[in-house]
Amino acid sequence: MSSRSSLAFATRARAATPGATPAVKRSLSSSASSSRRGGAVGAGARRGGGGKNAAFSSVLFSSSHSHRHRQHQHRMGRRGGENRGSIGRGFRGKMTTMASLSSSSSSTMQQNPDGFAQIDLFSPSKINLFLRIVRRREDGYHDLASLFHVIDLGDEMSFAKSSSETKDTLVCEDASIPLDESNLVIKALNLFRAKTGIKQYFWVELKKTVPSGAGLGGGSGNAATALYAANKLCGDVATEEELLEWSGDIGSDISVFFSTGAAYCTGRGEIVEDVEPPLPLTTKMCLVKPSIGLSTPTIFKALDLDKRSKAEPLDLLKSLNADGCTYENAINDLERPAFSKLPELGELKDKLIDATKEDGAVVFMSGSGSTIVLLGTDTVPKFAMEDDDLFKSKARLISRKKGEWFVPSNV
Repeated sequence: MSSRSSLAFATRARAATPGATPAVKRSLSSSASSSRRGGAVGAGARRGGGGKNAAFSSVLFSSSHSHRHRQHQHRMGRRGGENRGSIGRGFRGKMTTMASLSSSSSSTMQQNPDGFAQIDLFSPSKINLFLRIVRRREDGYHDLASLFHVIDLGDEMSFAKSSSETKDTLVCEDASIPLDESNLVIKALNLFRAKTGIKQYFWVELKKTVPSGAGLGGGSGNAATALYAANKLCGDVATEEELLEWSGDIGSDISVFFSTGAAYCTGRGEIVEDVEPPLPLTTKMCLVKPSIGLSTPTIFKALDLDKRSKAEPLDLLKSLNADGCTYENAINDLERPAFSKLPELGELKDKLIDATKEDGAVVFMSGSGSTIVLLGTDTVPKFAMEDDDLFKSKARLISRKKGEWFVPSNV
């Protein structure tokens, strides 16, 4: 395949970083050298023998809902590829009326009380295939360079207009999820009204699957899905580029969900450059997370800038495209501080590496943790299967077309 640029656009509240280098060609065979662990995944690599940006909370925490950490093989009730009904241009999802709601919604999803047309959307999460911390900024945030990829571990969300003239209604059975304006969903709807001048309020139901404190951007995915849904319900008054730009006002990870699936992100994470998926979407993947979550501010506070990787982020991007995912390019500068704060997380990673050597998997932490990604296998190791305190889920990389929203894979 000839080399060509895959950086389709760069959007943010300010101008994109100048001089971005196009991603190199995707090779049909791996040329990666073996690391001390060995193995390469994706981009045609053979499996051989034998790598968060914004601050939201300030302490380590444990999940109070153990159901999030029991063994879980994620499968949404709606199959990927459904396209029922249409609201606005290019809508992909499900639209229901009260008459059809019982047959087209998940059996556990509620009916919106006002009887308005309702749309049901999949709210995805993400992983970081690599994460480099570039510098500490004067405002206390950190600039990063990361290859984000949207995945099909996600939540279910339903949206409808509300008859209320004063507030949105957010419904969720998970008692650990705040339903007030501290929730990114409500923040996103407030942002939509502020930017568009539209006074419409909304009814939203959220059915959670993505665990919190996981480094998977579940809450950010919810916020992006809410922005997309509000815009559809109001007749596409904003472009996707505007939604992307606005989303940086309330969080750094939200913008990536307005990419087409794979995105090279810089700044705080709000500068998003679409890239071609560096790995086949069929690449097998398994996610394992302990019941203890990690707070992003705590991890960044523990970051020693002198102990970061020296790898150039664009070189990592080129390596991913050419060689697939290897231990040489699956670098996460936040692993060291995360493991220093939660040593058992580092021990879990080591056990997962040892247990998947024959599968040729590449094992790394996503974001600021505490999820460990096993790329190249979706078989949960026996020791993890037997540990009820671990959240486990198979997953796949996903993408979307502009104007449509993400749907889960059929795997």
